[in-house]
Amino acid sequence: MRCRRKPRRNLRWAGPFTICWSSGGRKRAAEYIAQEIEYETGIETRETVLGYIQRGGSPTPFDRNLSTRMGGHATELIATEQFGRMITLKGDEISSAPLEEIAGKLKLVTEDNDLVVQGRRMGICFG
Repeated sequence: MRCRRKPRRNLRWAGPFTICWSSGGRKRAAEYIAQEIEYETGIETRETVLGYIQRGGSPTPFDRNLSTRMGGHATELIATEQFGRMITLKGDEISSAPLEEIAGKLKLVTEDNDLVVQGRRMGICFG
C-alpha cells in the first residue's frame, strides 16, 4: 500500500476516513487497508463491510434468489455485449433498461405511498 504521510495541519478533512467494502469482499482486506491508511497518514480510519447493514438484517431466501437471478441476467448482458444497462425487477420479471432512460430522472413518491405512511407510523421523519 502506498500512502504519503502528510502532517495533520495540511489536511482539510477533520473527521476519520471510513473504508467501505462490498459484502463480497474479505473483511480482513478492509481492516488491512484501514490500518495502513491510518498508519501512513496519522488519520483515524475505520472500515465497514457493506452488505446487509444498509437494510438491517440477514438475507432472506427471496434476497438470495433475487440476487442470483439479477446476477445471471447481468452476466447475459455482458456476454452479449449489451453495456450501459441496469438490471430491473418489474413485478416478478427480471429485465434491463438503458441507463440513459433512468439516469438523472426523478421517480417521486407521493405522501400517500404505503411505504411513506408506514414509515411515518414508525416515527421516521422524511424531512
